[in-house]
Amino acid sequence: MADDEIIFLGTGGARVVIATQLRATGGLLFYLSGRLILVDPGPGSLIRFLQYAKPYRINKLDVLILTHRHIDHTSDVNVIIDALTEGGKKRKGILFAPKDAVEDDPVVLKYHQRALKEMIKIKAGLEYRIDALSIRFPIEHLHGVETYGVVFATPNYSIGYITDTKYFPELASTYRNDILIINVLRPEPMDYPHLYLPDAEKVIKKTKPSLAVITHFGMVMLRKNPFRIAKELSEKTKVRVIAAKDGMRIRPSDYLDG
Repeated sequence: MADDEIIFLGTGGARVVIATQLRATGGLLFYLSGRLILVDPGPGSLIRFLQYAKPYRINKLDVLILTHRHIDHTSDVNVIIDALTEGGKKRKGILFAPKDAVEDDPVVLKYHQRALKEMIKIKAGLEYRIDALSIRFPIEHLHGVETYGVVFATPNYSIGYITDTKYFPELASTYRNDILIINVLRPEPMDYPHLYLPDAEKVIKKTKPSLAVITHFGMVMLRKNPFRIAKELSEKTKVRVIAAKDGMRIRPSDYLDG
């Protein structure tokens, strides 16, 4: 547990932020129970990995996860697989992805699919164990395409990642984890299938994690200052809430008892 960490290779979301890179969009990197896992390698993921993830090396990745097929979560996946497999010379890595991300009009090229050691299509309830680490996709989200959040469980604690989704009540009963990472696109609701600030507040109040982290910010969220918003959320929910920033590293052991 002492060596486990989470590295934010990007904290931006939505069209304008992606296009301007006001916040990076490289995804989330987890080092848990000795395994290196990259989730949602969006635009610039490889560059942000090289910038923020030292001493980890891209060719040591164990697992890649695509929560859904949208470009801000997948655009660098083929670059990452190419680097991981040394141009396809070595079959390495496990990819988890929804069916619609790897079939029909796949975001993962067939060539790079063949370079992987294993490719697993996500279904709600799927659980995969690598030694002491459990990777689970508990529930399908509501986001217009096939979308799944992720729960990582080690022998000592669990981390939930609520990726893009419209709010629905089962989120709070599903993601009862020690650390909860939530994509919060905007402060005020709009007619898009995303979580907004009031939704995040409801989820945090009901789940009561030891630590909640908000990320995946759009332009309006950035203008309104995510750090101030996180402080206000902490006061309202009585839970420690922090706003992620590019390159931020979190050690779970710093926030959990024992």
